[in-house]
Amino acid sequence: MEGREEANREATGQEVAKTEGNVDDEEDLTSGLSRVSLAESPTIMTWDTADLGILRGIFADADLIALDLEGVDLGRFGRTSIVQIATVKKCVLLDVLGADKGSPLVAWLREILEDSRVTKIIHDCRMDADALLHEFDIRLTGVHDTSCFHNAITGRVDVNLNDTLTHYRLDKNTNRDGSVYRTNHAFWATRPMTSKMKAWASDDVNSMFQLHAAQRQRAGTGKSAAEARGAEYLEWADAQATTLTVRSPGSFIGRGGSNLRALQNSTRTIIYGRGPRDKCEFAVYYRDEEGLDRVRRAARR
Repeated sequence: MEGREEANREATGQEVAKTEGNVDDEEDLTSGLSRVSLAESPTIMTWDTADLGILRGIFADADLIALDLEGVDLGRFGRTSIVQIATVKKCVLLDVLGADKGSPLVAWLREILEDSRVTKIIHDCRMDADALLHEFDIRLTGVHDTSCFHNAITGRVDVNLNDTLTHYRLDKNTNRDGSVYRTNHAFWATRPMTSKMKAWASDDVNSMFQLHAAQRQRAGTGKSAAEARGAEYLEWADAQATTLTVRSPGSFIGRGGSNLRALQNSTRTIIYGRGPRDKCEFAVYYRDEEGLDRVRRAARR
């Protein structure tokens, strides 16, 4: 997620959604499932030294994987740094900073991520799919988007991963620290990777299989709606996009992000803060010029 949840919340002042409701059922559903059993240090491979034989061995029979991306301004306007990909037994961190579309590692990623027979558990796939398509020519398919399933189950939208996990009484990622972006916007471009980066990245996929199981059992008649919303999220990779500078970020965003959310809903756009906070820059993904024009007018106020 490249910290987009934390970074965008820092930029927008967006409130964290509160967790409500009875979670006893979810606890029962997940009590028999174990978390991913990760080594103290996950397997790390770089784009120019990756052993594809090892990768193929780990994922040979996998029809369900957990997936996440980290980067700097993740999406077509930024850089992908790490791809986290896991089975129920093993997590691999792929260092793709500097990789190109033709590298063997990217070719292997393309093979597995474009395979619709393999379900990818991911939380809010929009910018991940956008980055994969525009940076590596990989079209992500076959997702179980945990944010979309959470919406179908609870009616809540844009709930971050940790709050989603908490709703089902699953272990959240305690290694997340959104405050790093205040002083180091390019945190995920740091090399060599620090122990904090490795722990943060690997823990983002650590409870995803439990979450997937709980949501599939709880979704009921909402399953089709969740899957349809996930498919719509993937389509944002084909949308038009641009960047703009906002004159008055405070009024553009509104208290708790209220103005920004209302603007997105009324214009059928998605808007993310990008770059250092003092630059007041945002990325806008849009479906039509009318929607973009309305966002531009709001940015000039």
